[in-house]
Amino acid sequence: MDPLSHLLWVYLAVKFGLVHALNIKYFLIFSLFPDISYIPFWIYHFKKAYRNLGNMVSPTKDMIQNTPWIINKFYFLFHSIPFILFFSLVVGLIFGLQMFFTVLLGWGIHVILDVFSHEGFWATKILYPFSNKSYDFLPWYNSKRFNVVNMALLFFGYLFVYFK
Repeated sequence: MDPLSHLLWVYLAVKFGLVHALNIKYFLIFSLFPDISYIPFWIYHFKKAYRNLGNMVSPTKDMIQNTPWIINKFYFLFHSIPFILFFSLVVGLIFGLQMFFTVLLGWGIHVILDVFSHEGFWATKILYPFSNKSYDFLPWYNSKRFNVVNMALLFFGYLFVYFK
């Protein structure tokens, strides 16, 4: 799912009262952390002359196969529950219990949304590095129907919150 949709869904979860974010700013920042892992992929392929924005959003098989393994592992790690728990614990030990839950929920909601909006190579390996098991769902990046439904649900969700 695109970063803007992630932010909107996470913020909507707070507005619906599904998540109590004591510090909404950090909650939203950590909800984008999994996609930080995509930055090395972009940089690597931008340097390799894959400057087509369409290829950067929906990479070709050639791009994936020619990506150094460490870059792909970085992506899988940032989208896995064990890493989220580890990172949340480290942040929690340094900054307290409130930040532990802020990181865990912000990052966790992002990954849960990604489970249902990725397929193929980019399917979320939720227990990585302990398991490579993943499930194919709808790919957000090349499905107009998915994006229309996603934006419509967000629109009606925010309308509901606004008129509540």
